[in-house]
Amino acid sequence: MEAAMGLMRRMPPKHSETALSALLSLLPDHSSDLLSQVDQPLQVLFDEESGKEFILCEYNRDADSYRSPWSNKYHPPLEDALYPPAELRKLEIEANEVFAIYRDQYYEGGISSVYMWEDDNEGFVACFLIKK
Repeated sequence: MEAAMGLMRRMPPKHSETALSALLSLLPDHSSDLLSQVDQPLQVLFDEESGKEFILCEYNRDADSYRSPWSNKYHPPLEDALYPPAELRKLEIEANEVFAIYRDQYYEGGISSVYMWEDDNEGFVACFLIKK
């Protein structure tokens, strides 16, 4: 794992996605560690139900699917997926609406996504993302 991280530090940013993919195929037992420690360019998916794009990241990923903050559905669909509880989901919806306004006014466009989930201490954690 240490050698893999050393390799990723020396890799030019434009090749990081290809290098990470190669390392994941070589070290499948370390995939969660690699994915959580290696920064990757933000990618975007289109949520057909809401008609909006959303940002893909570790915080809305479950297996190989990503949860849209707009429709709360996984793309591609996933059985036994994790979802925020109803009260936290309501807060997530409001945060996405407010943050979209902020993004448009401050950055004059782009894509934003806010994700929330419960933590182990009976609280919650939030991730606010913008891609311009």
